Amino acid sequence: MRLDELPPRARAEAEEIMRREDEARAGRSIALPKINTTRAAAAIAKGFANTVAVAQGFAAIVEREALPSERRMKQDHKPLLNKLEEDYRDRVLYLQYKPEEVRAQSFRIRLANGQWYKPDFFVKKANLFIEVKGPKSWRGGLENLKTAATQYPEYRYKLVWRERRGGPFLSQEVLP
Repeated sequence: MRLDELPPRARAEAEEIMRREDEARAGRSIALPKINTTRAAAAIAKGFANTVAVAQGFAAIVEREALPSERRMKQDHKPLLNKLEEDYRDRVLYLQYKPEEVRAQSFRIRLANGQWYKPDFFVKKANLFIEVKGPKSWRGGLENLKTAATQYPEYRYKLVWRERRGGPFLSQEVLP
Protein backbone atom coordinates (compact mmCIF):
# COMPACT_ATOMS: atom_id res chain seq x y z
CA MET A 1 0.00 0.00 0.00
CA ARG A 2 1.32 3.42 -0.90
CA LEU A 3 1.45 6.37 1.46
CA ASP A 4 -1.03 8.41 -0.59
CA GLU A 5 -3.62 5.60 -0.27
CA LEU A 6 -3.82 5.99 3.54
CA PRO A 7 -6.60 7.94 5.24
CA PRO A 8 -5.54 11.56 5.98
CA ARG A 9 -5.10 11.06 9.72
CA ALA A 10 -3.04 7.88 9.33
CA ARG A 11 -1.03 9.46 6.52
CA ALA A 12 -0.08 12.46 8.66
CA GLU A 13 1.01 10.20 11.50
CA ALA A 14 3.03 7.96 9.16
CA GLU A 15 4.77 11.02 7.69
CA GLU A 16 5.60 12.29 11.17
CA ILE A 17 7.05 8.90 12.16
CA MET A 18 9.12 8.75 8.96
CA ARG A 19 10.41 12.28 9.59
CA ARG A 20 11.57 11.24 13.07
CA GLU A 21 13.22 8.13 11.63
CA ASP A 22 15.03 10.19 9.00
CA GLU A 23 16.39 12.43 11.73
CA ALA A 24 17.51 9.35 13.70
CA ARG A 25 19.15 7.87 10.58
CA ALA A 26 21.14 11.04 10.02
CA GLY A 27 22.88 10.43 13.35
CA ARG A 28 23.37 6.63 13.01
CA SER A 29 22.48 3.79 10.70
CA ILE A 30 19.53 1.53 11.64
CA ALA A 31 18.13 -1.53 9.90
CA LEU A 32 14.39 -1.65 9.33
CA PRO A 33 12.56 -5.01 9.35
CA LYS A 34 10.45 -6.06 6.34
CA ILE A 35 6.73 -6.36 7.08
CA ASN A 36 3.47 -6.57 5.19
CA THR A 37 2.68 -3.01 4.11
CA THR A 38 -1.07 -3.62 3.72
CA ARG A 39 -1.31 -4.91 7.26
CA ALA A 40 0.84 -2.01 8.45
CA ALA A 41 -1.45 0.56 6.85
CA ALA A 42 -4.48 -1.10 8.43
CA ALA A 43 -2.75 -0.96 11.81
CA ILE A 44 -2.14 2.76 11.46
CA ALA A 45 -5.69 3.44 10.28
CA LYS A 46 -7.15 1.53 13.24
CA GLY A 47 -4.81 3.18 15.76
CA PHE A 48 -3.16 0.21 17.43
CA ALA A 49 -0.57 0.85 20.16
CA ASN A 50 2.29 -0.71 18.14
CA THR A 51 1.61 1.04 14.89
CA VAL A 52 3.52 0.55 11.72
CA ALA A 53 4.78 3.37 9.52
CA VAL A 54 4.46 2.71 5.82
CA ALA A 55 6.54 4.47 3.19
CA GLN A 56 7.12 3.82 -0.50
CA GLY A 57 8.14 0.15 -0.11
CA PHE A 58 9.72 -0.13 3.35
CA ALA A 59 8.21 -0.06 6.83
CA ALA A 60 9.33 0.26 10.41
CA ILE A 61 7.70 -0.80 13.67
CA VAL A 62 7.37 2.17 15.95
CA GLU A 63 6.52 1.86 19.63
CA ARG A 64 4.25 4.63 20.77
CA GLU A 65 1.01 5.37 22.57
CA ALA A 66 -2.36 4.51 21.06
CA LEU A 67 -4.04 7.06 18.88
CA PRO A 68 -6.54 9.15 20.79
CA SER A 69 -9.92 7.69 19.96
CA GLU A 70 -12.58 10.07 18.75
CA ARG A 71 -15.07 10.77 21.51
CA ARG A 72 -18.41 9.21 20.80
CA MET A 73 -21.66 10.39 22.25
CA LYS A 74 -23.65 7.95 24.30
CA GLN A 75 -26.72 7.07 22.37
CA ASP A 76 -29.81 5.58 23.92
CA HIS A 77 -31.73 3.34 21.53
CA LYS A 78 -34.90 3.15 23.58
CA PRO A 79 -37.94 5.03 22.25
CA LEU A 80 -38.52 8.45 23.78
CA LEU A 81 -42.12 7.73 24.80
CA ASN A 82 -43.84 4.57 25.93
CA LYS A 83 -47.04 3.32 24.26
CA LEU A 84 -49.35 5.02 26.74
CA GLU A 85 -47.64 8.39 26.30
CA GLU A 86 -47.70 8.05 22.51
CA ASP A 87 -51.39 7.16 22.65
CA TYR A 88 -52.18 10.23 24.80
CA ARG A 89 -50.12 12.47 22.52
CA ASP A 90 -51.84 11.22 19.37
CA ARG A 91 -55.43 10.97 20.67
CA VAL A 92 -55.67 13.99 22.97
CA LEU A 93 -52.71 16.35 22.96
CA TYR A 94 -52.39 16.87 19.21
CA LEU A 95 -56.11 17.60 19.01
CA GLN A 96 -55.81 20.41 21.57
CA TYR A 97 -52.46 21.89 20.51
CA LYS A 98 -50.37 22.10 17.36
CA PRO A 99 -47.62 19.44 17.19
CA GLU A 100 -44.89 22.11 17.08
CA GLU A 101 -46.14 23.52 20.40
CA VAL A 102 -45.73 20.19 22.20
CA ARG A 103 -42.31 18.99 23.33
CA ALA A 104 -41.85 15.43 24.56
CA GLN A 105 -39.44 14.87 27.48
CA SER A 106 -37.37 17.89 26.54
CA PHE A 107 -36.73 19.32 30.02
CA ARG A 108 -35.11 18.12 33.20
CA ILE A 109 -36.04 20.10 36.28
CA ARG A 110 -33.73 20.17 39.30
CA LEU A 111 -35.77 19.74 42.46
CA ALA A 112 -35.04 20.96 45.99
CA ASN A 113 -34.64 17.42 47.31
CA GLY A 114 -31.60 16.86 45.04
CA GLN A 115 -33.52 14.81 42.49
CA TRP A 116 -34.41 15.47 38.88
CA TYR A 117 -37.87 15.48 37.33
CA LYS A 118 -38.42 14.98 33.62
CA PRO A 119 -42.04 15.66 32.63
CA ASP A 120 -43.49 13.68 29.73
CA PHE A 121 -44.74 16.72 27.82
CA PHE A 122 -44.34 20.48 27.86
CA VAL A 123 -46.84 22.68 26.04
CA LYS A 124 -45.12 25.98 25.36
CA LYS A 125 -48.24 28.01 24.53
CA ALA A 126 -50.07 27.00 27.71
CA ASN A 127 -46.95 26.97 29.97
CA LEU A 128 -48.04 23.47 30.99
CA PHE A 129 -46.14 20.35 32.07
CA ILE A 130 -48.01 17.06 31.60
CA GLU A 131 -47.21 13.77 33.31
CA VAL A 132 -48.87 10.57 31.96
CA LYS A 133 -49.24 7.59 34.30
CA GLY A 134 -50.51 4.09 33.72
CA PRO A 135 -52.91 2.23 36.01
CA LYS A 136 -50.15 0.59 38.08
CA SER A 137 -47.38 3.19 38.00
CA TRP A 138 -48.35 5.67 40.67
CA ARG A 139 -45.20 5.34 42.75
CA GLY A 140 -42.08 7.40 42.07
CA GLY A 141 -43.00 10.13 39.61
CA LEU A 142 -45.93 11.48 41.56
CA GLU A 143 -43.81 12.81 44.45
CA ASN A 144 -41.48 14.55 42.00
CA LEU A 145 -44.46 16.07 40.20
CA LYS A 146 -45.80 17.51 43.46
CA THR A 147 -42.35 18.82 44.43
CA ALA A 148 -41.93 20.50 41.03
CA ALA A 149 -45.38 22.07 41.31
CA THR A 150 -44.47 23.51 44.70
CA GLN A 151 -41.01 24.68 43.70
CA TYR A 152 -41.97 26.23 40.33
CA PRO A 153 -45.49 27.67 40.72
CA GLU A 154 -45.13 29.81 37.55
CA TYR A 155 -45.91 26.70 35.48
CA ARG A 156 -49.09 24.64 35.39
CA TYR A 157 -48.92 20.90 36.01
CA LYS A 158 -51.36 18.27 34.82
CA LEU A 159 -51.50 14.61 35.77
CA VAL A 160 -53.07 12.31 33.16
CA TRP A 161 -53.86 8.64 33.68
CA ARG A 162 -55.85 5.77 32.27
CA GLU A 163 -57.52 3.27 34.60
CA ARG A 164 -57.78 0.41 32.13
CA ARG A 165 -56.39 -0.42 28.71
CA GLY A 166 -58.38 1.26 25.95
CA GLY A 167 -60.33 3.38 28.43
CA PRO A 168 -60.63 7.15 28.43
CA PHE A 169 -57.85 9.38 29.69
CA LEU A 170 -58.61 11.12 32.97
CA SER A 171 -56.79 14.25 34.09
CA GLN A 172 -56.30 16.42 37.14
CA GLU A 173 -54.46 19.69 37.60
CA VAL A 174 -51.74 19.50 40.27
CA LEU A 175 -51.73 22.51 42.57
CA PRO A 176 -48.67 23.73 44.49
